[in-house]
Amino acid sequence: MTYLLIQGSLEEIQRQVLAVAAVVDNRKSTGWPALQADEMWRYIVHPELGTVCPKCSTYSGQEFNGKQIPIEFPYYTYNPSTNIHLIRPRTHQPDLSQYFYEECHCDLIWENAARVLEKRLHGEKEAVL
Repeated sequence: MTYLLIQGSLEEIQRQVLAVAAVVDNRKSTGWPALQADEMWRYIVHPELGTVCPKCSTYSGQEFNGKQIPIEFPYYTYNPSTNIHLIRPRTHQPDLSQYFYEECHCDLIWENAARVLEKRLHGEKEAVL
């Protein structure tokens, strides 16, 4: 658990509380850019959806930070408005012929989202005090 120390005169406390509230309101509406170095994403294969290819098998269980994803998986898709914790790596792209013309069924799951977002927000709140 992290804490903020708010102290001073009544006017100073009011200013600090309003500043913190503004930070929270701003991040509630804007969020942060995705795929930053502090994010840890785990590669998950789904054998129940079809045969797992050797390439995907080598990635199974590996962790990638957010900055690595566009490099390792240049054809990934990510829609944070649908699911902030899920990326489709599209590992088989662009040439599906090597994979029996089957799309990749794998996912990248953001494992430390709550901790990362709390840390980012806490840092911004501290900065305005």
